[in-house]
Amino acid sequence: MSNHDCEEIYNRLSDTVYRMALVILKNTADAEDAVSEVFLRYLRRPQCFQDQNHEKAWFLRVTINYCRDQLRKRKYPVEDIEMLPDQPMEDKDRYVLQEVIALPDKYREVIYLHYYEGYTLKEIGKMTGTLESTLQTRLVRARDQLRMRLEDET
Repeated sequence: MSNHDCEEIYNRLSDTVYRMALVILKNTADAEDAVSEVFLRYLRRPQCFQDQNHEKAWFLRVTINYCRDQLRKRKYPVEDIEMLPDQPMEDKDRYVLQEVIALPDKYREVIYLHYYEGYTLKEIGKMTGTLESTLQTRLVRARDQLRMRLEDET
């Protein structure tokens, strides 16, 4: 793999990996570390992908696994939810994203992957190793929690 190929993949997917890591880890420094680690893992063992969707799914799967490992190792809770830097967002959208990030892990992942990254529940199930029916239940519960949180603020 040439340097140009690696650079092209990084330019195309680094923001996606960063956002996913930020949603899970809730901290910009940890999310930046996750991006570095995920791409190092790719460089150590390059993969053959069927297409760009398969490639993106692989990077998200590795990101989720890495972030979950980091959360298990963490000895301190992170309550400081930092927002996505340099992302133009309306205040309403920023507030909704903050509420998504504040959800429990199992709900936050499915909401983010479904609504922000555009994956179907079947695709999320393959990425996370979770049954589609479980994801459907989590999505319904996450929507309910979000609805209650957003209604409380209005």
